[in-house]
This record gives sequence, C-alpha cells and structure tokens, in this order.
Amino acid sequence: MSILFVGTSHVSSESIAQIRGAINSFSPNIVCAELDRGRLAALINKQKPHYPLNLVFKLGVGGYLFALVASTVQRKLGNLVGTTPGEDMLTAVKYAREKKISVALIDQPIEKTMQRISESFGARVIFAMIKDFFSSLLFPKRTRQRLGLDNFSLNRAPSEKFVRAALQHLESNYPSLYSALLVERNTYMVDRIMRIVNLNPESRVLVVVGAAHVPGMQEELRKRYKVTSERLFV
Repeated sequence: MSILFVGTSHVSSESIAQIRGAINSFSPNIVCAELDRGRLAALINKQKPHYPLNLVFKLGVGGYLFALVASTVQRKLGNLVGTTPGEDMLTAVKYAREKKISVALIDQPIEKTMQRISESFGARVIFAMIKDFFSSLLFPKRTRQRLGLDNFSLNRAPSEKFVRAALQHLESNYPSLYSALLVERNTYMVDRIMRIVNLNPESRVLVVVGAAHVPGMQEELRKRYKVTSERLFV
C-alpha cells in the first residue's frame, strides 16, 4: 500500500497541470478526489452555482451565505487566471478515467458541510470576520505578512508555509468554522480512504484534495490508522 497526497488550489492552472504529472509519475491504481456525486455532476455538466432563497431552509442561513460568498469569490478568482473553480478535481477524475484508473469520490455531501457551517455561525465567528475585514483594510501589509501572502500567486497552489499560516489563523479565530470546514471533512475523507485501502491492500492511492486538507488528513492517518503517506504540494 502506498498513499500520495496532492495538495491543490481549486483555481490554480498549475495545479491542473501537476495533477496530470502526478498521475503519470505515481501510476496509481486508485485516484481519490475531494468531491461528492452532486458536485462532480455539476462540474461535468458545467452547471453554474445556483442558490435560490429556498435553499436557506435546507442549508441554514450561515451555510447559505457562506456558499453564496465562497462561490462568487472562487468564480471571480478563476476568471482572473482563466480557470473554472473545481477544474483541478474534474481534471483528476477525467484524466484518471482516460488512463483506466479507478476513481473514488471521498468528500461528504456538500449539503451536510453547509449545514454544519450554519451550526457553527455564532457571535464569535461574526465578530472575528468583522475584525479581520477591518484589519485587512487598515493594516494590509501586516495582514499579508501574517498570512504569508507576500509571494502568493493565484496561478500556483499555496505553499506549505502559507497553508500552515492560514490554518493556524482559521483554527485560532474561527474554531467552530475550522471544525466544520476542515476537521470533520478530513475525518470523513480519511475514513473513506481507509475503507478503499482495506479492500485493496496492495493499491497505490493518489489523493487529490485542497492543500488545506493535506496536513490534517495525514495526521489522522498516522494517529488513527498508523498509516504513513507522502505529500506533494503543487
């Protein structure tokens, strides 16, 4: 058994190229992607994100607003670099299928994540967001330095240094949001990977997930399953 993580940016053109390279060089038997069935179908059919107001009752107010804002920001960032948000995951799935490699969708349903985000929204989260907003306006240089944004480029996936700084900030200032966005999903995806590995003990597994998920997922594999893995930030 061998597991390699590829940490990507969902709007980075470099990530898309490097995913193909990782599949070619690692020669996996299975490619795991940070997707659920609904999100994959939407990417394949090129469906634009649509958030009618009645979704509030399904996702909750916080989850609805988060999904709306995140989708808008990712779309605008993608336009800046000429990519479509999620193209990294779609590339992983399509290229693996071209190579006749098995594909596993390992993320939990997006509706569950949005519901948990809604539950995590409270006064502390709102206050922290307001604080960060004004801090970035009043002290932009200090904010960039704190988050390691000085050499950040949308065309490249984030560096390990940037990922560590961003995760530390998120965990310290938004602990409930950090749990809903990352910790719970990391656990879900690691459990899915291990079910796959247990069924295919001699497999070579390439795991393609957002860079922010990689450190936590590797730690869970080590602590809960005593499994070591490699990682590649692209």
